[in-house]
Amino acid sequence: MKELVFNRVVRQGTTGIPNDLLWSYTHIGLTEEELVVLMVLFAFGQKKNDFYPDLTEVAEVMDKEVPEVQGLLASLMEKDCLAIEREFSLEQQVSLPIFCFDPLFKRLGNHIAAIDSKKREIHQERLLKDLAEKELDKEQKQGQAKDKDIFTVFEEEFGRLLSNTERAYMIEWIEGDSYSENLVLEALRSSVSRDKLNFKYIDTILRDWERKGVRTAKQARIEDQSSRNKNKAKKTRVSKNFPKKDTETRYDDLVVNLME
Repeated sequence: MKELVFNRVVRQGTTGIPNDLLWSYTHIGLTEEELVVLMVLFAFGQKKNDFYPDLTEVAEVMDKEVPEVQGLLASLMEKDCLAIEREFSLEQQVSLPIFCFDPLFKRLGNHIAAIDSKKREIHQERLLKDLAEKELDKEQKQGQAKDKDIFTVFEEEFGRLLSNTERAYMIEWIEGDSYSENLVLEALRSSVSRDKLNFKYIDTILRDWERKGVRTAKQARIEDQSSRNKNKAKKTRVSKNFPKKDTETRYDDLVVNLME
């Protein structure tokens, strides 16, 4: 008995229904009954090649009265999801009425396009937001790196964390005296090369440069080289950031090229 039922079901075939219609029928304003009547009309067309079936047959399939089916069809037409057109039959040599589903698929297509457009808009907004957050994060990190870079270089040279007093010295140089970070780092390099690593000596160098009108790291380098030439034989301290053998190139890479 089961085999007979299965064979009958297989022989009856299947009806193709667009998945998008199933997923979206409520979003385009259709009720379940309107969807079912559309599916029945699809089945008549696909199985029996009957694109304008007798409403009595449709009502029988749906277990409804003909006036109910007529009401559903009228509602579909009002919602611009169904139309009745005429098509010329080569076999009968006459123009016959057919149910046309073009309005349904046009409406469904517009709905899908609107969804895709909204998704793209949301995706683009998310991308722009992520990009803005990354740029802000990058700027903040760069700002933090710049703020702490000069302190890090000093701490590496001194081999310890700076005291509050020493940090206050540096803040005063940069914010109070308006010395550039480049110039302060150049004074640090100069003190390292003379093996006189202390804040008072660095402060003396900066004040001396100010008195001589030196305001940039490059001007300070020229002034320092002039003074260095007079004391070539003097012992120099080993630096972590400014090694003796490549003091010039290392400093230029670390300070002049990087920070100016």
